[in-house]
Order: sequence, then C-alpha cells, then structure tokens
Amino acid sequence: MKNKLHRSKTYCTSTDTFCSYLCRSFVLFLFTVFSYSSIVAQDHEQIDSLQKVLDKEDITDAESAKLYTTLAGMYHQRSRDTAYLYSQKGYEHAIASKDNFLIAKSLIQISVKDIHGGNYDDGLSKLTKAEDLLSSITSSLDEEVFKAKILLYRNLGTVHNFKNQHKEAIESHLKALKLSEETDNLVEAGKAYYNIAVVHFSNQNYDRSLYYQNKAYETGIAIGDPFLESGSANLAGAIYFYTNKLDSAQIFSSKALAIARKNNLIQPSLEAANVLSSIHYQNERYDSALVYSKELLSISKEINDRYYIASLTGSIAKIYSQLKDVKNARAYYKEFEVINDSLGNLELAKLNYKNQAEFEKSIGNHELAYELLSNYFTIQDSIYHQENRAIQVDLETKYEAAKKDSELAIQQTTIERQRNQRNVLFGGGLLSLLAAAFFWNRKRTSTKMFNQQKELDFQKISQLKKEKKILAMNAMLEGQEAERMRIAKDLHDGLGGLLSTVKARLTKINNEVKKIESYNIYEKTTSMVDEACDEVRRISHNLLPGALRLDGVKTAIEQLGEDLSKSHPFDVNVEVIGFKHKLDETKDVFIYRIVQEAMNNIIKHAKAKKVLIQLSETDDQYHIIIEDDGVGFDTATESNGLGLKSIRSRVEHLQGELDISSKKDEGTTISIHIPKLKA
Repeated sequence: MKNKLHRSKTYCTSTDTFCSYLCRSFVLFLFTVFSYSSIVAQDHEQIDSLQKVLDKEDITDAESAKLYTTLAGMYHQRSRDTAYLYSQKGYEHAIASKDNFLIAKSLIQISVKDIHGGNYDDGLSKLTKAEDLLSSITSSLDEEVFKAKILLYRNLGTVHNFKNQHKEAIESHLKALKLSEETDNLVEAGKAYYNIAVVHFSNQNYDRSLYYQNKAYETGIAIGDPFLESGSANLAGAIYFYTNKLDSAQIFSSKALAIARKNNLIQPSLEAANVLSSIHYQNERYDSALVYSKELLSISKEINDRYYIASLTGSIAKIYSQLKDVKNARAYYKEFEVINDSLGNLELAKLNYKNQAEFEKSIGNHELAYELLSNYFTIQDSIYHQENRAIQVDLETKYEAAKKDSELAIQQTTIERQRNQRNVLFGGGLLSLLAAAFFWNRKRTSTKMFNQQKELDFQKISQLKKEKKILAMNAMLEGQEAERMRIAKDLHDGLGGLLSTVKARLTKINNEVKKIESYNIYEKTTSMVDEACDEVRRISHNLLPGALRLDGVKTAIEQLGEDLSKSHPFDVNVEVIGFKHKLDETKDVFIYRIVQEAMNNIIKHAKAKKVLIQLSETDDQYHIIIEDDGVGFDTATESNGLGLKSIRSRVEHLQGELDISSKKDEGTTISIHIPKLKA
C-alpha cells in the first residue's frame, strides 16, 4: 500500500483525482513508452509466425528465450498481461540456456511487471542482477550489449524516480545518454533527454525539466520519431499545467494529441488527453473535461490497465458531480466500486468515498453522505495501521540484525585484543612514533602539492576567461563592422545609384530645355525621387524597425516573418508564446538582430522552403528556436562564418546558451536560451 500511495502523490489540491492521476501517469509514461522499442500495431502474421516457430520440437532454449522476449515487446502496447506472461517464459528458457546475456535481457524485461505493480524493490533487485551479468560480458555481442545496457539504465532511472531517489535516477539516465552518444544513437539520446526531463518534473524542478524537454522535442523532430515528439510536447504541457500557465499547457498538449492521433499512438494519446482533461477541469469547463476523460477511459480499456480504468471511472463520477448530474454520477461511482473491488486499491477507494460523500451532501442526502464518510475514515485508519505494522516489523528486524552484529563484533574484538596485546606492549610506542612522523611528513608534502596545483588551476582558469572575453569582443566588433559594411553597401548601391541617375537627368533637362514637353522628364524624375525615398525608408527600417521601437520584439519579429514570406520563395511561420510585455531595450534589439541575422543566413545559403521562428519564455529564461528545411551544413567545419559569429557574440553578451544542429540536406536548427536576469 505504501507504493500505491507514492504513485498517487500530487502537488495540486484543486483537481483531486485528476492531479493524482496526472502525476502518477506522467512518471509512468516514460517507462511505458520507452522501456522497449515496442511496436504499437504489430502485424498479426508476424506474431503468428513467431508462435509457430515456438511450437517446433527441435527449438533450443536460447532460441525460445529470444522469441518470447520479442513477443513480449510486441504485446507490451496491446495486452500487458500477455506481455508479462511472455516475459516470464523468456526468463525461464534463458535460465535453462545458461546464457548470461539472455538471462540479463529477460530480467530487464520482467522487471517491468514489478515496476508497474509498485514492487520497486523487487524490480531494483532484478535490474541490479542484470547489471552484474552484463558487466561480465566482454565480446561478440557488443552492439546488443550496448542496447541492453541502455534499456537497463533507463529502467533503473525509472525505479529510482518512483522511489524518490532523484539523484540516482539522474545518474542512471545520464549513463544511458552517454552510451547513446558513444554509439551515435540519436533515438536513444532523445529518450534519455526525455527521461531526465521527467525526473526533474517529478522533483518539481520545472526549469531544468523544460530545458531537457526541449532537447528531447528537437531530437524527436530531427529523427522523425512521433513517440518522442508527442511525449516531449505533452511533457511541456504538464510542466506549464503545474506552473499554472494553462494557456501554454493547452497549446503544447493539443499539439501532442494531434501528433499521437495522426500516428495512431495509444499511450501518447492517453497522456495528452489526460493533461487536456485536467486543464479543462481546472478551468471549470466540465463538459470538455468529460469528453477527454471518456476518451481516456476507452483507451485505458484497450490497454487493459485496471489502475487507469478505476482511477478514470472515479474521475468521470467526480465530473458528473460537478455537473449536478445525479444519475450518471451515482452510476459511475457504483461502477468504480465494482472495478476497484477486483483491484483492491485502498487509496483510490478512500479518495472516491470522500468525493462521493461531498456530492451526496451537496444534494441534501446527509444520511448517505455520513455513511460514505464513515467508509472513508475506516479505510484511512486501515491504511494507517498497515503502514504502522510494516514500520514496526521493519524496525524489529533491523534491531535483531543489529543486535546479532553487535554480539559478533564484541566476540571478534575480544579475540583480537588478546592476540595482539603482547605485540602492542613491545612495539606500540616505537611504531606510533614512526607512524606519526611518516604521516606528518606526508601531510606536509600533500598540502604543498595541493596548494601549488590549486594556484596553477586558478591561473589557467583566469587565462581562459581572458581569452574567452577577447574572442567574444572580436566577434562583436566583427559583427558591428559587417553591419556597417552592409549599411554602406545598401546606401551606395541603392540610394547612391538612384541619386546619381537623378543628377544626370537634371543635367539633361538643363541642356535640353526646349525638349522638356516631349520627353516628359519631370514626371520620370519625380518618380525616381519617390523611389529613392522608399529606398531610404527600407534601409532605415532594416536598421531599426518602427514596430520594434513602438511595440517590442514580438510584433517586430512577426512583421519580419510576414515581410520575408512575401519577398522570398519560402514560407515563414512565427510562433510566439509569452512576450506579452516589452523587454528592456538591449534585449529587444539583440534578440531581433539574432533572428534577423539567422534569416539573412537562410536567405543566402539554406535554399529552404519552410522556416519556423519560435519564441517562448519561462519564469527565468527566453527561448528562441529557428528551424529551416534547407540544405544544412557541417557544423564541424562551416560554423565560423561572419553571420554565426555575430549571433554568438550577441548571445554571449546576453549571457545565454547557443546550440546549432545541422546536417547536409537535413536542414538547420538554432536553439538559444537567454536568462531574464543577468548573473
């Protein structure tokens, strides 16, 4: 019961079952989606063919173990009970085969059942044993061993997160990330980013969670993985939901649901609909919450998760209570009781008795409300006594073990004392003196070396800081010089040329006064002067748009996107989340210049058809993402152009972080994160 209580932990008070379900299901989501490279809609013929192979008499235990493990992965998204059955059979055949690698893989797989069932210590024990087995393997299956280790560390991170061991969870997911990077596996790296974001989400460290969520989302888009793209978008929705930014939450979770539905992804659809239901409930839009909750219930029945089914049935009853629909509210409360009787979850029963009692009281049925409330307190007392009994048994066991250890230690100490007493009397004094001299000299030498090394490290750090400042200043100056050269070129080639032509025309007028009427020179000259004025306005706008000065960076960038879409052969889509207030003048100008410089690079080099400019903000940072589907470039050899240097220098001036991701023929993504307050 202690594990069930932990899974239902919530930090929200106004949405009752919804928030409990949301918090539990999100931590579970990383495990459900990413425990396997599972296939949501497997071909029945493939499953049938594998089962026929298993029916052969001459099949070995090793071959059976591999097939059962594969089938378990296939059934994980369609029938968890069947998946668990195949996992167990795979483990039995792996043991019979005496193959350490197959045993380790099977242990990792069957640990899923323990984790889903809340038996975290059993799951952790299996995963630890699997880790020892994999560590003993040094040859032949290197690539498969890497994959198994990645899955192992991912599951270990999940267990530690459920046990509120967030430091250990992060360490495990970072190991998975390191292995993914060593094998250039972007799919697994994206999953690792996502899982780290989930741990930070569980620990209510929402800024760090949003940072890793964004990396996971970008990776999902880059590799075309709808699972990762949908899951990470919905995690952003959950983060914004828990930070009470409901508009942003709805935007991201709606996007996640659209991706999941388009790709027929059951679990991501479940999670996205869950967040949207919670948002509508929080906003007291109960009809909309009801629609999403019923969709959630339908999906939960498809994957046969009884906890989800029971929890959602109670949630729907709660919504009908808010809608004052007595008939449906009572029907769903009754249905919940039937489902939960087989599930036996006291925490859910307690919560729903409380909700039902409040509902009956609100419609004046005080007698039934009193009875339901009595049931609530009975279960609460039962949970309390169960937990106390467990604590008492645990304390007694630890006390007995400590007592035995103490007695053994006393006996061992007595024997050692008698054996060494003579030696101590003879050599103790001299030995102590020598030891003291040795350790004093060693400590003095170590202290001296430590101080010398510390001084060297300090000098290196100071030198690196100076070099970094010089490089940043050079880049800034080069960027400013390029800006001046561009302005001079515009003036010389545009306005200068027009005015020279005007002057020549006027000279011609002076020389051929008699032919003025036939040449119609006045109208032509006036038109050219007007064109020159337009050119001056264009250059002036390019230097500092009026929208930036009057309305801020949000409006200026939206206008920039419209202008570029009209004047260039690509579509520009501008998405802005937040930025409702003007920034200070420096940030306004620098952010606009960063986007403008990036767009200049796209115009000159990318040959793109679509461009996305996305601005968003959190409590502590501004986020800028600029994506194009153009020709891309090699970031290792082509990242020192003047335009990119200008962008880097401005980002460094704002004390931000810049990440450029690009490959040949796969487009380019620029991600920038700027703190709101300077350090």
